[in-house]
Amino acid sequence: MQIMIDLYLRIIQANNIRIFGIVIILLGFLNNPLYAQEPIQDNVELSENKVRKHIKKAAEALTWRNKDNSWSFRIDPRVEYRITYTDQLEDPKENHLVGRFTKERLRLRGTMFHPSISYFVHIGLAPSDFAFHNHHLYHALIRWQASKTTQLWIGQDFVPDAQEFMTPTVNFQLVDRSILSSKINMGFGKGIYFLQELPYVEDRLFRLRLALTTGENRISPALRKHKMQYTGRLEWLPFGKGKYSGYAQGAIAMDPEPHLILGGGMSKNKGSYLHAGNSGKFMVTEDGKLNEADFTNIFLDVHYREGAFSLYTEFTQRQAGNPSSVKPYDKSMENAVDPVPLTGKGFNIQTGYMLSQTVELAARFTTVTEKQQREQKTRQYTVGASKYFYKHFAKIQTDISYTDEPVAPDQLMVRLGIIAHL
Repeated sequence: MQIMIDLYLRIIQANNIRIFGIVIILLGFLNNPLYAQEPIQDNVELSENKVRKHIKKAAEALTWRNKDNSWSFRIDPRVEYRITYTDQLEDPKENHLVGRFTKERLRLRGTMFHPSISYFVHIGLAPSDFAFHNHHLYHALIRWQASKTTQLWIGQDFVPDAQEFMTPTVNFQLVDRSILSSKINMGFGKGIYFLQELPYVEDRLFRLRLALTTGENRISPALRKHKMQYTGRLEWLPFGKGKYSGYAQGAIAMDPEPHLILGGGMSKNKGSYLHAGNSGKFMVTEDGKLNEADFTNIFLDVHYREGAFSLYTEFTQRQAGNPSSVKPYDKSMENAVDPVPLTGKGFNIQTGYMLSQTVELAARFTTVTEKQQREQKTRQYTVGASKYFYKHFAKIQTDISYTDEPVAPDQLMVRLGIIAHL
């Protein structure tokens, strides 16, 4: 144990965060008693049950708790490596191949004082996570489980949005999210979150999510003093939760019983300086002043699963009022853009089918219409396949997308993603 502690200290002193994340994963496996007792022989293929057993043991090795569970601490490391080939169909000179770690994450979670009080911190360690101010911190929350059906969260989290954006990227059935989810979303928020489940017959229930947040995402300084973002989302689960406890794409559980989530909501963001509401860049006028505008987001989504089949569809719209200049622009703030809000709407439909318990085929169609200085409509068609070794936590995915965009050449993109998550 002392050797492990000394190794942690040396890594931290060296300030090599990326190596620290990788060593955390290795220590989880090395601290697994299964490896000390039963060395794995070369050229021996592990069955799916053995893979699950090894991953579970590794996760347990990174968990510490006291006897009454009033204090606990767990480290969940995650890495994702992605290879992307982009073919600009009208300009072959612009074709390129890129391979990089797109996700290097650490999730720290546990309980404190009492099992009903928990915390959750999600940190990004990839180079892209440090590109902007505080961009490396994704979630930082303290949760109070007031009852079996009531939760109160304080901190930084997803603003209640359409299901796809609230689904962790590790739970996707294609390599990445749709262009609708990436272009029109409400991002993160700092504030208070409320979750209330409302059962009415057996396992059937409604689920209400409310949020009062600053409306400035996680990469912007606190500029507004009195204006906030107000968000509500309501879900109906007419067949109950079934085997699906959280947001995840696909039908990997292959539950023979139907599972349906009908959701929708609305958000009001008052006086935002960012051109996409609570995300994007600062709206700055020619005379050097910040513009502010009121934004309204509306979203509706349906997610259905039964057996090996899954279907998800979503409509999202962002509207904005007329912008007005309110204060001088501080030139020390980066990411300035034209002083016009970015509005738009989009539709997404995605389906998948499990060929076996570990192999899935999926397809998606997305159309997005954005408007700032002018209107622009983009369509994207995607097909892909996934091989699951242990649910969504260990998998290999690939997909191919064709993008039709009016202001850019048509694009063909092929991606391969490898994900490991404890």
